[in-house]
Amino acid sequence: MRYLDISPEDLRDAEGHLSKPREVLGHISAMSVSGNDVSGSVFYAFPLVFAAAGEDSLQTCACLTCFI
Repeated sequence: MRYLDISPEDLRDAEGHLSKPREVLGHISAMSVSGNDVSGSVFYAFPLVFAAAGEDSLQTCACLTCFI
């Protein structure tokens, strides 16, 4: 662990930098990012579900394909 001395000037500069307004995503952009994340997660989980199904994997594949 190290100790770092911060001068009052550096502290004021940092506070000034952090108090500036930041750009954030708009409502539409945020919804598209989260929607893509949710729909994409299905395709990451699908192989695991398919592998866990074992012998019944064909029926599971058909059911999940219809569900998606």
